[in-house]
Amino acid sequence: MENYEVQNGSYLITTDKSKLQVDVIHQFLAEESYWAQGIPKKIVEKATLPSGSPKK
Repeated sequence: MENYEVQNGSYLITTDKSKLQVDVIHQFLAEESYWAQGIPKKIVEKATLPSGSPKK
């Protein structure tokens, strides 16, 4: 499946999971969001795996 990508200034929207910054995503979710305070990094990593990938 081909990835979709669009950029507007410094913002990038993409379906390419290899471009995700898991550390940045985890930091935001765990420390700044109200809906995922304290979420373990392992869960964020699992959520960003490509569909059908083996579990870590």
